[in-house]
Amino acid sequence: SRYETWRPQLHDITEDDVIGSPYSISHYAVNQDIGNDTDLGEVRRTINSLGMKLMVDFVPNHGAKDSTWLDKHLDIFLQRPVNDNSPSSWWEQRGDHVLAHGRSPWPSDLWADTFQFNYWSPSTIKFMTELLVSMASRADAIRCDMAMLALSDVWERSWGQVVREGGFLRPEQEFWKVAIDAARARSPGTQFFAEAYNYQISRTPEKELLVDLGFDYVYDKDPLDHLQGGGNLDQLRAYITSRSQEQLAHTMHFVENHDEPRAATALGGQQQAFVGSVLTSTLPGARLFFRGQFDGNAAKLVVQLRRAEAEQA
Repeated sequence: SRYETWRPQLHDITEDDVIGSPYSISHYAVNQDIGNDTDLGEVRRTINSLGMKLMVDFVPNHGAKDSTWLDKHLDIFLQRPVNDNSPSSWWEQRGDHVLAHGRSPWPSDLWADTFQFNYWSPSTIKFMTELLVSMASRADAIRCDMAMLALSDVWERSWGQVVREGGFLRPEQEFWKVAIDAARARSPGTQFFAEAYNYQISRTPEKELLVDLGFDYVYDKDPLDHLQGGGNLDQLRAYITSRSQEQLAHTMHFVENHDEPRAATALGGQQQAFVGSVLTSTLPGARLFFRGQFDGNAAKLVVQLRRAEAEQA
């Protein structure tokens, strides 16, 4: 059974613990178990009155295999051209159509629980822009998952040959420029946060390009990387001093998140995790803190599961 994959992280796992990935999106709506759009608006007003803002997640690269859009908006998904000879693992038959799984330029990144959006299709750009505009009207900030995957140079590395065989042409404008400009035209105060990493594919480094296209902040994992493995303060100091204040001001720093090991584990203990937290949270820019981080939690919650291993006393 597939859920056995996660037994090392949750020793007494059952099938009921597996609730599905939050990065395999069916559609964007308030879960009816907790409320509706009116309730969301009230929550937003309440937390705004307390000096806080509401951030939501946007997954631009792919959608769930049970997405409601597959029936109503099939044209936004990447479909296999006739006579395509790319690896069969990239594709899955759905009815009369063969659809691509979400992936990055790297062979190891293939998300088989998703279907890939086609960012060389005008229909996709229009649909996803309208979706981002709608989300921006209901939240104060949007975190965009793996935002660099929608950049034209990166997307071309992933899918260029396939989409050209399908008759599509590279868009004249970057998707993020079109979508963020449209969202801010309606909701000027919206902030955009990019989970992003430099792939060294774009002519301008990916994270720098995303800021140029309108993102307020991009991930900066380098300080965490320098802290791991015992840490090298000389390398960390050199990295920080090599960045301008303006560059750092557009970055987000963290020592743990849903993708990374718990800091208390990765950095060698709770004291080391605390020091790493202090360091990353005093750099210019935005700071990300994870559930249980301040308690020094060591058990990692797998995103597909509803619970984590109990913390040891």
